[in-house]
Amino acid sequence: TIRLGYANAANILASVSFAAPGHLDTLLLLHPLIPFTPAPAPGLSGRQVLITAGQRDPICPAPLTHGLADWYGAQGADVTLHWHPGGHEIATDEVAAIRTFASRS
Repeated sequence: TIRLGYANAANILASVSFAAPGHLDTLLLLHPLIPFTPAPAPGLSGRQVLITAGQRDPICPAPLTHGLADWYGAQGADVTLHWHPGGHEIATDEVAAIRTFASRS
C-alpha cells in the first residue's frame, strides 16, 4: 500500500512509520519536518520511502530533510530523496518524481 502525505500529513505518516513500521509498505513524504532523531525501527528494512523537498523551503530546513533520509536509510529502507529548486510548494518536477517512484512500487 502506498501512503502519501504533504507537510503535516507527511509528518504524521513518518511518525506512524517510527511507531508501527509494519503497517506501512511504501511512503511518499512530501516536505516532512521531523526535528528529532527517532528511535531505531528495524521493521522499516526493505520499505520504499520517497522524500521530496524544496531547496529553499523556509519551513523544512535541508539538514533536517537529509537527516530524515539518512535515518530511514540506516533502518534499511530503500530511500529516494528528490529536491526541487523552490520552497514549500509542490513543484511540477516533484509530481513527476512521485509518478516515477509510485510506478515502481
